[in-house]
Amino acid sequence: MLAAENRMRRSAEFAQAFRGVRGGSARLLVAIGADPSGFDRSGADSISSVTDLPPKVGFVIPRSVGNSVVRHRLCRQLRHLMRTRVQILRPGELVSVRVFPPAKGASSQDLAADLDRCIASVRHKESLREGRREPLDESMEGSIGGKGRNEVLPVSAPTDTGNSSESGER
Repeated sequence: MLAAENRMRRSAEFAQAFRGVRGGSARLLVAIGADPSGFDRSGADSISSVTDLPPKVGFVIPRSVGNSVVRHRLCRQLRHLMRTRVQILRPGELVSVRVFPPAKGASSQDLAADLDRCIASVRHKESLREGRREPLDESMEGSIGGKGRNEVLPVSAPTDTGNSSESGER
């Protein structure tokens, strides 16, 4: 079970998470955002820094995924999986996990692999945004898309045949 201090419940927290960096797969979308205001999310009047706040995780499971039984089963599975992954999250981070209909028949191992892949994708995108051109970790590379998938392809110069009528212009 995910600790109460690590659960997102307010719509403003979900909105802030979705304003952050996202990484997705066919079954899941993980959005990770930080609380930039630094206010205490517990509702107290005191101001605290974001680093004093624990990471929070929330789940969005729409009705299109399945009936109540299916949605609650997925929520329990994902809560259990995130319980072990909350230690790798930074203090003050807000993590929202959105579930798509293909997750309905997925096993816990499939969901865990998707969750790890999505989190690795978010971290990679964050490093690109911050200007750090870090190569992907070798252990994560296979889970993100396999070798060679994220390589830069050479760009060839466009060839001009000199005949513009072949391009379909009239």
